[in-house]
Parts: sequence; C-alpha cells; structure tokens
Amino acid sequence: MKQLGLLVVGTLYATYCLGTVAPLGMLIPYNLAIMPEAQYKSLQLVALTQDAYKVQGFDSNGNRVNPLQIYETQQNALALFQGHAAESSFVQILNTFAMGPGGVLSPNAGLYSVTGDFNAWGGTLAASYAFGKGFAVQAYLPYWSVSLNNVVWTYLNDPATFADVFIQQQLFSAFTTDAQNLFGLSIGNWKQNGIGDLTFLLQWQQDFPQYRSILKNVHPHIYFGLAMPTGVKPNINNISSVGLGNDGALTIPFGAGLNVNMWRQFEFGAAAQFWFTAGSTQLSRVQTYPTQTSLLLPTVVAVHEEFGFTQDFNLYAKVFIAKGTSIKFLYEYMRISEDQVYPTDGSIDYNVANDLPSLGEQTFHHLLFVGSFDGAEYASCKPQVSLFVRVPFNGTNSISAGTYGLQVALEF
Repeated sequence: MKQLGLLVVGTLYATYCLGTVAPLGMLIPYNLAIMPEAQYKSLQLVALTQDAYKVQGFDSNGNRVNPLQIYETQQNALALFQGHAAESSFVQILNTFAMGPGGVLSPNAGLYSVTGDFNAWGGTLAASYAFGKGFAVQAYLPYWSVSLNNVVWTYLNDPATFADVFIQQQLFSAFTTDAQNLFGLSIGNWKQNGIGDLTFLLQWQQDFPQYRSILKNVHPHIYFGLAMPTGVKPNINNISSVGLGNDGALTIPFGAGLNVNMWRQFEFGAAAQFWFTAGSTQLSRVQTYPTQTSLLLPTVVAVHEEFGFTQDFNLYAKVFIAKGTSIKFLYEYMRISEDQVYPTDGSIDYNVANDLPSLGEQTFHHLLFVGSFDGAEYASCKPQVSLFVRVPFNGTNSISAGTYGLQVALEF
C-alpha cells in the first residue's frame, strides 16, 4: 500500500509543467473532474454537453473586467495606423477635429474603450475500450461553438470636441473601414464553429479495497495521450479570436489522480493534469511598436510560436447520498505559462513582439459541483449520468466561462 501511494504521488509531481486549454477556459472533456469513474464492460460510450451561462474576464490583478479588457482598459486606434497615417481616413479626421494648440494631437487622441460578450457551447462524443486489468484506450472528439457579440467601441477623447454624434459616427466608420481595408482586421462581432482536437488516451485505474475501520478503498487513476491538431484555428483577422484546438500543434496530455473512500459514505481525492503543446509555425498578428495594444495589431507575419505549459490541479470531496447517487464538491486551479513568438521577418524586434500582454501567463480558479448517478446495478447498459455546474471565481489575464452541463455514459 505504501509503494502504491509513492507511485501515485511521484506521478502527480513528475507531470509538472505541461499544458493546453479548452476554448475560454471551458471544461476539458477528459478532465478527471468529470470523467466517468468506472467502466464495467469492454465498450463504454460517453456524450457530454456544456453551455456557458456567463463568460467573465480577469485582469492582471485578478479584478473582474469585461473579457475584452483583460489586458488593457483602452485600445490605441492611432497606434494601429502608425506608419500608415497618409492612407488613413481615421487619422485625417482626427487631425481635423482633435488638434490642440500648436497643431499637436491630444495625448488621448485615438483611444477607445471596447466591451463585448462571449457565448460558448461545447459537445463531446467519446468511446472507451477496456482491456486487461484496469486498462482502457479512449478517443474524444469535441465540437465547439464560440461567438463574440455586442461589441461596443466608445471613444475616450475630449467629449466637448466629439460631442456631435455625426462626428463620432464618421470617426468610427473611418476606423472600421480603414482597419479592414488596410490590415484585413475586423473589429466587430464574430462566430466560430467546428471540431476541436481529436484526442486519444491510454488510461489505467484500479480499486484497491481496504478492510479498515475508516479507510475502505483506494483508487488511483493515470492517463497518457496524444491530441491531434484537428481543431479549427483562431481567425487572426477577428479581434480576440478563439481557436477551437491547439492552434495546429500536437499536444501530449497526461495526469494522475488518487481517490480514497472513508466510512463508505465519503470520498476525498486529488488530481494533477498537464498538457504539453509542441511549437508550431503559422501566420500571426504581432506587435511592432510598443504603443500598440492587444486587439489592434496591423502586422501579419509568419512566426514560430512556443506555447506555454498548462498545469491543472484539483481537490474534491464527495458524499454518497443514496445507492448509486452522490454529490461532489471540487476546487480547480489551472495555470498556463507564457508563450513566446519568433517572427520569421528579421526586421521585427523580438523583444517588442514578445512584450504583448496576451502572450503572458494566465491563471484560472474554479469551483465545480457535480451530482452523479451510477445505475450499474439497475440496467445492463450500466448507465452513469452526471449534472455539473462550474463557477469561475478568480484568475489573472484570463477569460473564463462559467458552465453547466450533462454527461451520460452507457456500456455494451
């Protein structure tokens, strides 16, 4: 028993420093927090659906903000056209109406506050084939739908100068048109649908009954896998675009968990999960001037991106209410370390390109509540049903979806 404990703890900490994440921090379909805890027959089929009831942003200080303001509260439209002033109607309008004494633009000229609302839904189909003693091979195919709606840009310069509604409309129209025509950048609403990354796992889990007055069972769970880059990539021509996979890169997920049953009515557990995403080369928008802001980047070049590592830890307590019925209370912490980009265009300064806040570290804190029913004793298809609610309550530099969902598993 002592050797088993050392094996599991060693696995938990040996898997440190790996990662990727589902769109908007949604629940990863094979997260140990929701994965079916038992398989009784050779073939198990699983369907999971989750819907976002609210998508919340957290800035670098952990404050709740609109999801489009997690990196900056203001977006610098004037910096978008730096080096292209002569071609921009937006800049010409600013020069006409916002010039101060001596023909100098106000320091706040071209600054906007932007807000918007994300909506998201995810569904996953999975299959698990069990063999040997506690081993199984699994396949997961998610489908995601993510949209950005109600995008509003509010001009922040001198209200007296731009009090006229017509001037504001003229200015914003020029901003929208120039961003699209000069840089192919859309600054409004968008929607992205498609499959995520097809993931294969090899897992092992086993019950070790304990015949003691308090401790009744120990259940370790270990998995290792490969996520194929089948997911839809982010559209770099949309602001704050969300990819539905790992940006065209191979990913290795693995992790381990340990559950202990006490007095038969209570279960306590911990898990650590990680995803290592290989670097990939693709077209991307990069920062070329320090004054540019995260949503308004004009330059598109090929870059090699080294993705950050993701670490996911959770602790939980479960109470068995009646035969086959239980309630789980879980705390989850996820951290994604910073990305790095290497532009293939040698004229782009590496330090400026990597000074972009959106490349920085992200953290997520969630509470998860799961109500489950295991009907193995009531039907030959061994149904397992779970209802869950996942609540984000803190984080940094992150967009996090609060979700509710349903998972059903049947065996044949």
